Amino acid sequence: MQNLKNWVSRILKNDNVEEILRKQLEFTESLIETAQAIILVLDLQGNIIRFNQFTEELIGYKLEEVKGKNWIDLFVPKDNSNAVKSIFHRILDNTSYRGYVNPIISKSGQKICIEWYDKALKDKNGNVDGVLAIGYDITENKKTQSRLNQAQKLESVGRLAGGIAHDFNNMLSVILGHCELILLTLKEDNELLGNIKEIQNAAKRSADMTKQLLGYARKQNVLPRTINLNDIVYNMLNMLRRLLGEQIDIIWKPADDLWLIKIDPSQLDQILVNLCVNSKNSFVQTGKIIIETEMKTFDQEYCLTHPDFLQGDFVLLSVSDNGCGMSKKILGKIFEPFFTTKEFGYGTGLGLSTVYGIVKQNNGFINVYSEPNQGTTFNIYFPRWIGGTEYFKDEFNNTNVVGGKETILVVEDERTILKLIETNLQGLGYTVLSVSSPKKAIKTAKEYSDKIDLLITDVIMPEMNGNDLSKEIIKKFPDIKCIFMSGYTSNIIAHQGILDNDISFIQKPFSRAELDGKIRKVLD
Repeated sequence: MQNLKNWVSRILKNDNVEEILRKQLEFTESLIETAQAIILVLDLQGNIIRFNQFTEELIGYKLEEVKGKNWIDLFVPKDNSNAVKSIFHRILDNTSYRGYVNPIISKSGQKICIEWYDKALKDKNGNVDGVLAIGYDITENKKTQSRLNQAQKLESVGRLAGGIAHDFNNMLSVILGHCELILLTLKEDNELLGNIKEIQNAAKRSADMTKQLLGYARKQNVLPRTINLNDIVYNMLNMLRRLLGEQIDIIWKPADDLWLIKIDPSQLDQILVNLCVNSKNSFVQTGKIIIETEMKTFDQEYCLTHPDFLQGDFVLLSVSDNGCGMSKKILGKIFEPFFTTKEFGYGTGLGLSTVYGIVKQNNGFINVYSEPNQGTTFNIYFPRWIGGTEYFKDEFNNTNVVGGKETILVVEDERTILKLIETNLQGLGYTVLSVSSPKKAIKTAKEYSDKIDLLITDVIMPEMNGNDLSKEIIKKFPDIKCIFMSGYTSNIIAHQGILDNDISFIQKPFSRAELDGKIRKVLD
C-alpha cells in the first residue's frame, strides 16, 4: 500500500511518469505469470483473449493454439456447458460470480475440478467488454473430500450393522437351531423336509448378509494369524474351481520366498471368493482369472506422487480377469455398500464392499484398474509381518459332531437360544448348567460342588458383560476354559474387532456341529 502511495505521489509530481508506469506494468505481468491459478480473459462471446503460464501447463495448450476460440466449447464438459453459459451471461450483466465449482477437460482428456471467481471487465466508458476469470485447481481437495465421505459412509454402515447384528443374529440363531432340531427328527421321505431346508437356507443367506455388513464396516470379530499368502491361495484353488465352473480358467502365479503377513485366514477366503465371483459375473460365457502374489516396497518419494499408496513393505495379492471391464462412473462406486450392476434380486452389492472393509481392517490398501472391454485388475496390498517366523496351519475343522462328558455352564440372556444350546449339548452327552443372567451364573458356580470344565457365555448381557463374568467364574474354577459367543463384535473381548490368540469365540448364528467343534478344540 505504501509503495502504491509513493507511485501516485511521484506521478503527481511528474517525476519520470513513463518509467513508473513501465515498472508497474512489469510488476503486474509478473504477478499474472507466476500466479498458481488460472487467470483468463474472455471477450463478450466467451472467446479466449489471453491466459497465463499456469493455465498453459494445466490445460496442455499454448495461448497461440487456442486464442480466439470459445473457452466453454473447448474446455467445459458438454453436460456442464449450459450452466456455465448461463453464469457467463450473468457476469456480462455487470455481476461478479464467486466460488462456484465447475470442471474443465485438458488436452490430454483429464478432468480437472476448478473453483472459479469471475468478474466483468469494463472499458473507459464503463461498458462491459469482457470477463476476467480466476480459477483454482481443487482436484486434490475433491479427492480428499471423497475419501472423507467414504469414511463417514463406512461409519454410518458400521453403526447400522452394529445396531441390528446382535438382535438379528439372535433371531437367526433361533430359526436355524429349530430347523436343525426338526431335521434331526424327520425321515428322508417326509414331505416337510424340503420346506424346512428352504427355511434353513434362507436363514443362512440372511446370516451371510449380516456378516458381510459387519465385514464392510470392520465390525466382525477376527483372529489374525501369521500366514504365507501362497499357502492360503493354493489351498483355495480347488474350491474356487468348483465354485466357478469348468468354463473359467484360473491361472495361479505365486511369487517365490514370499514375505509373511498377519490376517485372519477366513478373511482371505472371503476376499478370494468375492473377487473371483465378481470376475465370473463379468464374463459372457468363458473367461480367464489370473491370481498372482508379489512383494512390493514403496518409499516416501513414491507415495508423495501416488497418494493412494502407503509407505513400507507389502505383499501384493492381485486378481485379474479378461471380462467386460467397468466404466469410470461404475469404478467410482464399486466399494459402496448395496451398489450393484446386477438386476434386482440377483445381488446385494456387499461383495466388493466386504473386500474393502477387510483390507482396511488389516491396515492394507486396494487399487482397481479397469476399462470397458479391457478386463479388471484388483491389487490388494497387505503389510509385511516381521514379528516372527511361525505361521498358521489349518485349524481343527469339524463337520461331524463328537460330543463329550464334560460339565458346561451356559450363560445366555435370550431364553430361546439358551434352551436350544442346552438341548443340543445334552443330546451330545454333556452335563449342562444353563442360566439366563450373569448373577445366576455366579450363584450357580458358587453352589456347584463338582468341577465345571467350560463356560460358554454371551458377550453382551444385562447386569454384566461376558468378559467380566468369566473373571468372576475363574475365581472359583482357575482351570475353567471359556468360549465367548455373540452376533456382534464388541471391544469387550476384542480391540477394534481383533481377538487375542487366547480368546475362543464363536459367531452367532452357529450350527450344532460348529459349536461342538469349537468345544472339542478348546477342551482337547
